[in-house]
Amino acid sequence: MSDVRKTYSQELEHLQQLLLEMGAMAEELIKNSVKALIEKDSALADRTIAADDAVDAKEAEIDALCLKLLALQQPMAGDLRLIGSILKIVTDVERLSDHTTKISKKAKILSEMPQLKPYVDLPDMASRVIEMFKLSLDAFVRRDVEMAFSIMGMDSAIDDYNHKIFRELVQYMIKDPACINYVSHLMVVVQSLERIADHVTNICERIIFIATGDLPKSN
Repeated sequence: MSDVRKTYSQELEHLQQLLLEMGAMAEELIKNSVKALIEKDSALADRTIAADDAVDAKEAEIDALCLKLLALQQPMAGDLRLIGSILKIVTDVERLSDHTTKISKKAKILSEMPQLKPYVDLPDMASRVIEMFKLSLDAFVRRDVEMAFSIMGMDSAIDDYNHKIFRELVQYMIKDPACINYVSHLMVVVQSLERIADHVTNICERIIFIATGDLPKSN
């Protein structure tokens, strides 16, 4: 193997490692944003909001390396699919990370308000979303098409949670208009979790494309 090719292979490996590092950072933000909400921890919410800057910085680093590899190495076939897909994946990771900022901001507001009821479905929904994202990173490492399709199938359960929680919250507002402010903030949290799951689905579609060259049709 020539030195040029060896360096190129090393940079491809480094690129994938950077993506996994970014994914680990984003996973931690999801966990902490939900924890801040459930435990009414404003300080944790503030730290989670601030930590999103590191995810943005990692995205910029990955984008720069992708563009460098595309410009200088002119990759073909599988490598081209990989680099182009990573550019798409990091966008989804960055956007789902932004939703953790929304959740954290709402956590700060809700921590100052009387809680409407104990959280039950919302923590379960969040746990499933976190599991989806964690599994998607594993599927990327393994280039596991079957696993990626399985994760995409998990999104229907997240949609079910979304609809169930929204219906319940609407009933609370109907019974007691005084809780509308509280409910409106909580609805943003639920919607943000649902959107995170949508971004994970996008990531899985790109994993399938990397492995097969075929991009699944979005529902």
